[in-house]
Amino acid sequence: MLLRLLPHHSSMKLLFCFLFSISWFLSPAQVTGIALNINQNMGYVYLKGAFKAKALNEYDLNYHLADSISVNLKRRNIKNQVFDTFDFEKLQDFSRHTSNKMVSYAEDFCVKNNLDRLILVIKKDAYTISDPMQMFFGFDHDYGIASLSMYDQRAMLFYNLYVVCFTKGKNKFEKILNPSYKSHLFSSVLFDKEKLTLINDEVEPYFKNLFDLKIKETLDKIQ
Repeated sequence: MLLRLLPHHSSMKLLFCFLFSISWFLSPAQVTGIALNINQNMGYVYLKGAFKAKALNEYDLNYHLADSISVNLKRRNIKNQVFDTFDFEKLQDFSRHTSNKMVSYAEDFCVKNNLDRLILVIKKDAYTISDPMQMFFGFDHDYGIASLSMYDQRAMLFYNLYVVCFTKGKNKFEKILNPSYKSHLFSSVLFDKEKLTLINDEVEPYFKNLFDLKIKETLDKIQ
């Protein structure tokens, strides 16, 4: 009755809006799965030496990567769920190559769990001789803040991991974040030389904000 009272173009527009809203309501919700095979806690590492630096102290900081990824996806209205059932053993040698078996496993995981995509955080565990990231291998933490004993006022953000996006039906893994590090010079001493702990109140929030921004920029690459 309402459509008869409206001009033709208005009735068609109203009908289109109604059908669109119904189709959106009836379509299955899109969900992104999150899986990690790293230590999810950001850490602080005090290092002695340079090329083959040794960790003399290491402890957790209050920052969890799974939480950061989830929050950033929610900001974009992307529903997400963290999984601890993804078998990363199926992705052995990922940093060197991918295979059809790896793709098939990820595709099956998406189908079985009603996911449209996966965000995978994969630990880097293969290095070339000249790879500077091997300096950060062997710690309890796979990402965080590192300071060297020889530099009183300089520290580094490091992340020894890949962030990878797998979209159901695309049959490929897309690396959207590669392992890296970034240093910063502060205006005063960073650490207690006896307890080997951070004492500069600027360091932790500076690098947490920097890393959180990096995660946001990384997830913004997802279409």
